[in-house]
Amino acid sequence: MNINHATKALATSLCILSGIASIIHGFFEVLQGNVPIKVGRILAIGPAHRLWEFGGEPALTIIPNYLITGILSIVISVSVFIWAIAFIDKRYNLTIIIVLTILMLLFGGGLAPPTFMILAIFATIFIKRPVQFRASTFVGKRLKSLSILWPWILYLLFAFVIIAVIAGVSGYPFLFIFIPENTIKILRIYGQVVTFIFGPITILSAIAYDAETVE
Repeated sequence: MNINHATKALATSLCILSGIASIIHGFFEVLQGNVPIKVGRILAIGPAHRLWEFGGEPALTIIPNYLITGILSIVISVSVFIWAIAFIDKRYNLTIIIVLTILMLLFGGGLAPPTFMILAIFATIFIKRPVQFRASTFVGKRLKSLSILWPWILYLLFAFVIIAVIAGVSGYPFLFIFIPENTIKILRIYGQVVTFIFGPITILSAIAYDAETVE
């Protein structure tokens, strides 16, 4: 069966980015130790390890213990890495990614990382699906123009997400310019733009590139 290689590379990259962010949550949860917590919303980074006042990194958990939550988050993140690198185009790929996304959300992997897993789910749908468009149509012309951006747009997405992860934990580089109260507001807007605008455009670019390659 034909593999859309750009879309596969994007789906793999999105899973890796999610796994990196999730494993950071798990690491800080482990640092908080064998401490009981209420099931539900937690802060992955405790006061003792916080690098700035808004660097708590919110997460969800159904396990009433920081240490166990952190260990499970790390295990799930590693599983995401393995699946993304070795099996993302295999049988049941979509089902497994959906399951890993749910587990990541429920076991301390953070609130932001699963959103990139959702983008990976959409990309995964098109890994083996034939993609074609008529370049003469309005939509076709727009998709053709997006295909030109590949793979540079993927590199930019990778950089933007890494910046978001670093900024979420440390506040930098935004703290070089803004006060903490403004930094957290800007960081939220930045995360939404990267996730809900730049992310989908990157997916369309990969799909368009694969369509161009087939043609």
